[in-house]
Amino acid sequence: MFCLSHWYIGEHSIFFNGAALSFKTAFGIVSHAFVPLIISSVLAIIILVIKPRGDVDPEHFLASSLGAFLPDDAPKWLEALGKSLELFWIWTMALAAIGFYAANPKKIKPAGAFLTVFGMWAVWVLGKVAWAMF
Repeated sequence: MFCLSHWYIGEHSIFFNGAALSFKTAFGIVSHAFVPLIISSVLAIIILVIKPRGDVDPEHFLASSLGAFLPDDAPKWLEALGKSLELFWIWTMALAAIGFYAANPKKIKPAGAFLTVFGMWAVWVLGKVAWAMF
């Protein structure tokens, strides 16, 4: 879905000024941008192996999000926001924005690439926070 939405945006977005990125290009960019999530998965597996059984919090294996540092009695909307502010996802989105800019630097400006990628993420996070409030 992430790749398809970015391909659509590459084809039609006013931010990308009709850069006409092919699906193959968008898929390659997004696939390479997901490398930080592979790294986080490997780190999570290592932590599971190293720590004793009862010491691992299943909600926060790596403690790489702000949600891991919130108290247990935090409101659900704040917890949803904290879980969304995650180091590896922000790294992934930054790589995706850099990749989309590098794919066609004449038509895609860095600000447009970052605003598009992080703007879509912000809309998703706002939806998660709003859903958590109810």
